[in-house]
Amino acid sequence: SDGTANNLFTNFSNVAQKTGVYTIRDYAEIIDDLVHHWKIETLTGFSDAAAKAQDYLCTLAARYEKLADRVAITGTQRFSWIFDRELVLDTLK
Repeated sequence: SDGTANNLFTNFSNVAQKTGVYTIRDYAEIIDDLVHHWKIETLTGFSDAAAKAQDYLCTLAARYEKLADRVAITGTQRFSWIFDRELVLDTLK
């Protein structure tokens, strides 16, 4: 918390997404890399609940990629540590 913004993480995340610093696609790539590196899709012997979680995890990156195509971040954000300067998200990047 910066002591002023109630949704600081969300606000900062919106700016990072809009400017391309850290995006949903980056997150999807990290998930995909880890799932393949750890060979999650090849693991066996799980309970039904664990197998369901495995399926969810193995398709999570693809779901985030689809989400990235639909995300539209607009509006404005202010951050106390940059002198409450207003950032217009529509004009960033």
